[in-house]
Amino acid sequence: NMYNAKNYEEAVKWWRLAAEQGDARAQFNLGVCYYQGKGVAKNATEAVKWFRLAAEQGHADAQYCLGVCYDDGIGVAKNATEAVKWYRLAAEQGDARAQFNLGGCYYQGKGVAKNATEAVKWFRLAAEQGHADAQYNLGVCYAHGEGVPKNAEEAVKWYRKAAEQGFALAQYNLGVCYANGSGVAKNAAEAVKWCRLAAEQGDALAQNNLGLCYVNGTGVPKNAAEAVKWFRLAAEQGHASAQYNLGVCYENGTGVQKNAEEAVKWYRLAAEQGHAGAQYNLGVCYENGIGVEANAAEAVKWYRLAAEQGDALAQYNLGLCYYNGIGVAKNATEAVKWLRLAAEQGHARAQCCLGVCYYYGKGVKRDRQKAKEWFRKAAAQGDEAAKKALREGF
Repeated sequence: NMYNAKNYEEAVKWWRLAAEQGDARAQFNLGVCYYQGKGVAKNATEAVKWFRLAAEQGHADAQYCLGVCYDDGIGVAKNATEAVKWYRLAAEQGDARAQFNLGGCYYQGKGVAKNATEAVKWFRLAAEQGHADAQYNLGVCYAHGEGVPKNAEEAVKWYRKAAEQGFALAQYNLGVCYANGSGVAKNAAEAVKWCRLAAEQGDALAQNNLGLCYVNGTGVPKNAAEAVKWFRLAAEQGHASAQYNLGVCYENGTGVQKNAEEAVKWYRLAAEQGHAGAQYNLGVCYENGIGVEANAAEAVKWYRLAAEQGDALAQYNLGLCYYNGIGVAKNATEAVKWLRLAAEQGHARAQCCLGVCYYYGKGVKRDRQKAKEWFRKAAAQGDEAAKKALREGF
């Protein structure tokens, strides 16, 4: 093997001789050897020294590498402004990696003032050279109208270029475009195709979405066991929605044997990440002793977290807890507050309960007209108790 350690040691010897005479290519190669520890002990400071000498002679690769060292604080103190300086010099020589990194600096406002238009300029130059990350970023800019007018077709064009190079995020986004008919004709089978490619590379978002496709039979035949497989892969990476979805599968025995304890485990992981649906479901489990010992106070805690995020089901349940004194001191005013929030989101049972509160003056000033209004809203959604209340003249 011509690349064994002995050959690297020999190469370093000759590169050093040339580097010390000012040869930029040799200086750069010597820097790489120090950076990677090939043929010489790893030494980031020495790497930076040789990169700098080559960079100052206009060597684009060395300029790019020196930029990376400043960006990441490798062998030199972190300095975003210096990173930008060296990226720019390499980028202006056409180095696609430097163009991409410089675009990123403008996009994030790192070492230079935030400027989406400049970011797009540099992403485009790198993208046109086939740089997959830059193609993806350019797609994102077109999708959101950042630094360039919104253009879904252009977004798809650049996502596709990156996706065809195997870039997972681009594959996922291209799948989403096909699923939503954004910039391309809606095509569920194509959506699944691109989503699967990203999922097979370990992209958690794609894995979760592929699981949903199998659950709903979107672009692929319904297959609950396959859905569970993909939810699990994403859930094990910490994806909150996948953890929630896996919990639902365990609770209902969908594609996996029913297991309330496993459901609670996954709901909890998602709930602790702030997933409102998981917080609500965990609250239900605590209230009813499903997969966990019944604990009304814990139920209220999780209902509240979901309710504060605007989850109507949780707002309704929290309202009932306050109304009935379950897990919390009875408080009709608080009950009305949460029931109203759910009712205003169209929750029929909350609308009916709010009607009851107005009719009897519980937690709110008695107002039979308002009671009737809420009963009517609930009845229009088919709520039987509200229909009965109206029939009986409430």
